[in-house]
Amino acid sequence: MNESRFQTSDENGSIKNEVRNAATLRHIFDNLTSENEAEQVNMRKFIGAYYDKGEVVTDMERSEAEAKKYNDILKDTLRETVFLLGQKFNWFGKDANTGQTSKYDQKLNGVDLVIVYDDGEEIPLALNLIVDSANDKPLTRANEPLSIKYYQSPIDPEKHCAIDTALATVNFSKEDANELIVMVNDLITFKNKGFSKETDESNIKQMEGDIDSHPLRNKIIEEILSQLDNHTERTEKHSVINKEKINFLREKLVQALNENRK
Repeated sequence: MNESRFQTSDENGSIKNEVRNAATLRHIFDNLTSENEAEQVNMRKFIGAYYDKGEVVTDMERSEAEAKKYNDILKDTLRETVFLLGQKFNWFGKDANTGQTSKYDQKLNGVDLVIVYDDGEEIPLALNLIVDSANDKPLTRANEPLSIKYYQSPIDPEKHCAIDTALATVNFSKEDANELIVMVNDLITFKNKGFSKETDESNIKQMEGDIDSHPLRNKIIEEILSQLDNHTERTEKHSVINKEKINFLREKLVQALNENRK
C-alpha cells in the first residue's frame, strides 16, 4: 500500500498514517458520525409491528452486553468511514445506497453495513467488516447468506424485510483501516474549518481525488465479487438465494469497478 498523504490532527498534535490511541479514535468517531446522515437503526421502532416488546428488549440487552465485551472503537470508526465512502463518495457505484444497521445485527449477526441496489425491487448486500492485526491476511473471507433481523432500507425507510441476503466479509489490516479513517477524517475536518483561498479549494479537490482513486476501493469490490461467486455456487446446489439477484449484484459491482478504472 502506498504511503498516505493524509495526516490527522487533534488537540494533542499531528498523527501520521495511524491513529495511536482510543481517545483520538473516539474523537474521530464522533466527527464522522456527526457527518453521517443515517443513524444506527433504532430497534425500538420494530416493537409491535414486527416483534413483541420482550423480544426486542432481550435483543437490545444481548447486543449491549456484546458491545461491552468486545469494545472495539477502531472497528466502529472503520464502519462509519466505509459508510461515508459508500454514501458520499460512491465507492460501490453511483447506483448504490449504503445503509446503517442495528447494534444487534452488528454485534450478533455480523452485519455492519448494507449496500442496496434497486432493480424494481430492492436487493441488499450485507457487509461484515473485520480488522486484523496481521497485514498479510486475505482482505475478505467468504460467508453464508443470512437474514438481517432489524433491517431498515436506505432507499425506503418503511421497508424492513431482508431475508436470505448475500454477505461479504471484508477483512482489513490495521494499517489499511487506519489509512482510510485518517483520510476521510482529514477531509471532513478541513472542510468544516471553512476555506476561502484558492489553495484551500485545490487541497480539497486533491483530497477528494485521492479518496476516489484509492487502491483499496477496487480491491474491496474485487473481493466482494469473488464472494458472490461462492454464493452463486451455493445457489445452484441449494437454491438459497435467487441466482438472478446475485447476478444483478455482480453486474452493479462490475459496473462500479469499471467506472473506477476510467
